[in-house]
Amino acid sequence: MPTPNHNTQRVSCPHCGWEYPDPTSSRARTAWKSHLQSHRSDPSFSLSSLPPSFFTATGLHPCLTCNDPQAVYVSKSNLDSHDKRIHSHSRTKLNSDILHDLFPGSDWSHTLPWLATLDITPPPFRHNWFPRLSPTDKSLTYNTLHSLCDAVLKTSVPIADSHSDSPSSETSSEALWKLLFLFQALIFCPFKETSSFTYTRCLSHRLRLFHKGDIQTLYSHAFDPTRKTSPSRQAQSELANMLDDDDTIPISESDVTVSPRNASQAQRLANMDEYHRAVQTLSQNQPVATLDDPTITHIKQTLFPSPYPQHTPTNDGPRYNTRSAT
Repeated sequence: MPTPNHNTQRVSCPHCGWEYPDPTSSRARTAWKSHLQSHRSDPSFSLSSLPPSFFTATGLHPCLTCNDPQAVYVSKSNLDSHDKRIHSHSRTKLNSDILHDLFPGSDWSHTLPWLATLDITPPPFRHNWFPRLSPTDKSLTYNTLHSLCDAVLKTSVPIADSHSDSPSSETSSEALWKLLFLFQALIFCPFKETSSFTYTRCLSHRLRLFHKGDIQTLYSHAFDPTRKTSPSRQAQSELANMLDDDDTIPISESDVTVSPRNASQAQRLANMDEYHRAVQTLSQNQPVATLDDPTITHIKQTLFPSPYPQHTPTNDGPRYNTRSAT
């Protein structure tokens, strides 16, 4: 709670001349803060142009680095908190320390150097089983992703000079950015570790490895170079489960010449970037078009529209004045 302003001298705004009627009121600081914020839309207003004596008289503490009326505080402690949160010039914790705080019990001593030298490539699959997760499982994933994003932000702050001799994997945020880009492929890889695993058990296993910092194990499974390039039977089964979902996509029967089920499956395949299989689904059970003479004649006749009839302008009839003519 702000302390009462005991300054009995009337103070006027250097920008517009406004005065608060009761300078001794405990609400004076809050009123002055609201008044300065009312000038935010004025392009000619700047906190840095106001004299220091004005802030001393009103008891306000502005952040001149932001130079924004929204960054005016009624106490020095609030300004210090703002400066520490927004304008922190360096950090004293290494990347592994930050990750250990966010993921207790984890060990990143080998993971961070490995990530720093890793060349990121697209995952060897086109879809994942995130849509099949329950709301509870998705919530667990969001919590982990939130902690990872927090780590990326904290490691993006420059390191203090006292840690300038530490390896780049501990001082740069590059390794954490790579991990953020890989997160979806590592956690939602469509290939199960064991065929008996359910979605929930598979997700729990991967999140447990992630929280321990064992990213190499997750990467070896998701980017397994020995796995066949073509979809395995398990991946085909996963995709079939997705396509057999009871929630069919509404498609107007007048827009397609295939069964609604095939059209719905083709749309789901297209949503998962399986465009070749989507076209195959649409074209199956369709007759093959034969290019016989009547068909070729029909194509030639309807290939181009009829020419527009020739128009001869005439000067007869009344002339209407338009705005441009007047």
